[in-house]
Amino acid sequence: FVKACFANQILEGIYFYSGFTYIYTLARSGKMLGSAQMIRFIQRDEVTHLVLFQNIINTLRRERADLFTEELLEEVYDMFRKAVELEVAWGQYITQGQILGLTNEIVEQYIKHLADNRLTAVGMKPLYNVSNPIKWVDDFSKFNDQKTNFFEGTVTNYSKGSLSFDDF
Repeated sequence: FVKACFANQILEGIYFYSGFTYIYTLARSGKMLGSAQMIRFIQRDEVTHLVLFQNIINTLRRERADLFTEELLEEVYDMFRKAVELEVAWGQYITQGQILGLTNEIVEQYIKHLADNRLTAVGMKPLYNVSNPIKWVDDFSKFNDQKTNFFEGTVTNYSKGSLSFDDF
């Protein structure tokens, strides 16, 4: 079960992010704005699921520390390494080094940065120790800053809430 939680954390927090960044980079240049808005909605769901799995992992670490063996942790690090490898390869494939402001090196560093973020969010040590090379993506992708639904032109802001597993 614990390994599945980490796998979901990878699915929701690493996979697809180079594709998101690709669309955001185009939108930042005034291209594909509707697509970027759709990606924001998709990413909002991904982040919601990511936080859920991070909370589950953190709760399990607190309440069942015995499950987090050295063997499990090494397996988790291997899962993250493989996920980064796959997502970097995908990101570099879809951009082909032809998207202004999104080089192969930036794609790689960004995905490694995400992996480090995901690991530290659950109390693990980072693998890559790299900074975010495209910090503007974080601001650009915020869904609560978007004023309209791309189909209807109506307000779609959601207020942020939180769920603590300590409340149960």
